[in-house]
Formats: sequence, structure tokens, C-alpha cells
Amino acid sequence: FRDGALIYHNAVLKLEKVSALGEDGFMATGSVSMDATVGGVLKHLHTLLLVVWRKESGTWRLLGHQTTLLPQS
Repeated sequence: FRDGALIYHNAVLKLEKVSALGEDGFMATGSVSMDATVGGVLKHLHTLLLVVWRKESGTWRLLGHQTTLLPQS
């Protein structure tokens, strides 16, 4: 990020599903569409995502995050 090899211009998050994991946790899936300059080339990127959160001692903590880049069409 510091050397400018990757610059995000915008991102649109679309949550598809949020599932409770007991009383103190949840998992969310969805997608992100974004425009970014990668190595000097402007690209439109589309990814799928999964996040898992859990409440520990009153504080929400991110336990897991997975992002998968989809092939460009």
C-alpha cells in the first residue's frame, strides 16, 4: 500500500447471508465489487467473502476472514 502498487478507488459490499452461531457469534457471506489500480493498471475486481465474528468478554472479535477473487469476465 505504501508504495502505491495497489490503490483502491471504491468498493461495494453486498451481504448475502448472515447466520447466527449461538448467542455470541455469527457468520456472514457476500461479495465485494471494487475498482483498484494494481501495478499501474486500473481493474474491476469482484470477490466473494466470508467473515466469522464472536463476542468475547463483551467485545466483538473477528475470528476469520476469507476473500476469493473471481475470474474477470
